[in-house]
Amino acid sequence: MDGKSELSNLEAKRRPLVARAVDQQKTAELRDLETKRRSLALDVIEGRADAAEELDRVENAIDALRRREEYQTLAKEERAARDATARTETEAQRRHELEARQEELLGQRSALAKAIDVAADRLVTALEGMVAHQASIAAVNQELGTRDAATDRLLSVVDRALSWRLGPFIKILPRPEHFYRKRLVEIVSGVPAKPGE
Repeated sequence: MDGKSELSNLEAKRRPLVARAVDQQKTAELRDLETKRRSLALDVIEGRADAAEELDRVENAIDALRRREEYQTLAKEERAARDATARTETEAQRRHELEARQEELLGQRSALAKAIDVAADRLVTALEGMVAHQASIAAVNQELGTRDAATDRLLSVVDRALSWRLGPFIKILPRPEHFYRKRLVEIVSGVPAKPGE
């Protein structure tokens, strides 16, 4: 927490304590002035010299104290209104920032979707090449009168290898056996792939 926040927190904790102490002091002062006012009112009625002037001063002090109390109430209401306005402005600013970030992310999502489309097109093209390659090998094997089990199950191997690679992103794909959890080039050639292959 920075120093400014600590000061704000201390001020927020101190403010009610100070306000309560001031209120108690004003209440006591007002009570004393009201008592003095009653006494002076009796003195005025009884004709004591200078009692009327002193009563005016006490009544002016009472009025001033009541005005200060009213100002305190008004100031408290204004502080609450300003705090509410500041919170509203802060929330509006935060919402504006979030909406701008959302717009930015949505723009990035479109670019990422386009990249996936390009990669999917390349994958489909590569798979078509693999199918054609397998058909060519099968035709040669047939003419030679031989049979290659690896060639016969090549598409199944591709399917399982892709399930392993794409499974975390496409949840409906089954998780293949552990053997297929490696690069396709390793499975097809039987040779471990080099980094980056």
